[in-house]
Amino acid sequence: MPHEPYYRLELAEAYLALNRYDEAIEQLEQTVLWAPYDDYYHIRLAAAYLQVGRIEDAITAIEKAVKLSPRNASYHCLLGLLYLMKGDEERAAFHLKFRWQLDQYDLSFLRQFQKLCGHSLRLPPIH
Repeated sequence: MPHEPYYRLELAEAYLALNRYDEAIEQLEQTVLWAPYDDYYHIRLAAAYLQVGRIEDAITAIEKAVKLSPRNASYHCLLGLLYLMKGDEERAAFHLKFRWQLDQYDLSFLRQFQKLCGHSLRLPPIH
């Protein structure tokens, strides 16, 4: 089915709205299998992982998004913040250097990502 990833994403969003995180994550994991080159699906999966406290899995998902879009400053910044939360200051520093490239679109993306994570992620102010 050509639109399989999109439909799985929609189903995952419905599960998330019902706080059925395991089922949502299962759908999102299938989505990235169907569309492994779409960075947004990896980012959405990372947000779902963070909602259930799976920071290592979230980092892995965002690392894939960074590989797909290496010039995306917001992905690098987000990855740096997660490394910082984990206590890996060296990796965090490498990715956080991209924060100087953030524009208003990136800041909007980071605010939206925080909303996707619910109350599980509190990002520091980024300017």
